[in-house]
Amino acid sequence: TGFIRLRKLDRFGKPTSTEKLIYFLVFELNNIQSSPKFKAVIQSALKGDMTEDQWIEKNTRIEYEAYRKTIDFYKTVFFPLAKTRHFHLHPFHWGADGPTTYAGWIARYDDRSEYPWSYWGKYYRTVIEPSVKYLKKERETDASLTR
Repeated sequence: TGFIRLRKLDRFGKPTSTEKLIYFLVFELNNIQSSPKFKAVIQSALKGDMTEDQWIEKNTRIEYEAYRKTIDFYKTVFFPLAKTRHFHLHPFHWGADGPTTYAGWIARYDDRSEYPWSYWGKYYRTVIEPSVKYLKKERETDASLTR
């Protein structure tokens, strides 16, 4: 089960265009399809053998797949439909001319105070690390009780 929240205002407080809202919705629907992959990354991280950077890379690779699926949807479904209805679209809203490789895509994010560190890094530090410490302590406690 998943949920999607869309913001009617962008990060600058301006109304989000309908086209961008549709892009975000399609992207998040593609992301939700990857839930099993995200869960597998979480399970692996909870074993305590993953660094923050590895965590970020594994999750952003999954998100990149959703990004590519969203572009494919735009090119094969949404754009042709909009064209028949004479809607004016903005391909840059969809990343249609964006990087075609993960390396090219992730290279656009070079500010460590922004995505993906502001989201995935924060999650790692506030959820994964404390959980790993807790689970390690639990295992140590269990081991000492069985001695």
